Amino acid sequence: MTFIVWKHPDMAGLEGDSQQQNYWLIGGCCITGCIFIMLVMLLWTARSAGKKEFEALLDVTRGDDNKRKDESETSLFLQQW
Repeated sequence: MTFIVWKHPDMAGLEGDSQQQNYWLIGGCCITGCIFIMLVMLLWTARSAGKKEFEALLDVTRGDDNKRKDESETSLFLQQW
């Protein structure tokens, strides 16, 4: 839309080099910039969520390095006393 207003204002129903064309160009650039910023933020949040999910999966699949004693071994030890 901004390109049509810029290069072919007659197709958009505007006069070339008029104040109205300038307003449309400014508005189009602002809208395009806002959409671009929203898309970048969406990409950033998706990447951040994916990273957090991946880290959570790594934590789940990562085993304990310290072996725990079985409860049966502990109870047998206590029964001997």
